[in-house]
Amino acid sequence: MDLWGEDFNFTLQVSSCGAERELRLPEDLDRFQGLLAKLEVRGESGNWEKLVYRLGPRQDEMIELTPFDRKSAKKKTAKPIQLSLGEIRKGNLFLEY
Repeated sequence: MDLWGEDFNFTLQVSSCGAERELRLPEDLDRFQGLLAKLEVRGESGNWEKLVYRLGPRQDEMIELTPFDRKSAKKKTAKPIQLSLGEIRKGNLFLEY
């Protein structure tokens, strides 16, 4: 780019504010109910696992989550599960594209 006789090299970075934002637990779970979120949850083995869920209603310390699998999302609806908020370490919104 020639601006007043000088060449400038620059990089333009474009991002969407909040597209895959980090969730503040538990208040954002209510705010984004119905959307997809990648959550780090305690698995059956006791290890932390990152899985994608559709956020459902929350009541006190429990939330309803529906497991999301992009491959089977159009074929069938997965059975919702109830999970304690203590079993969620962190999460981010997840874009479905």
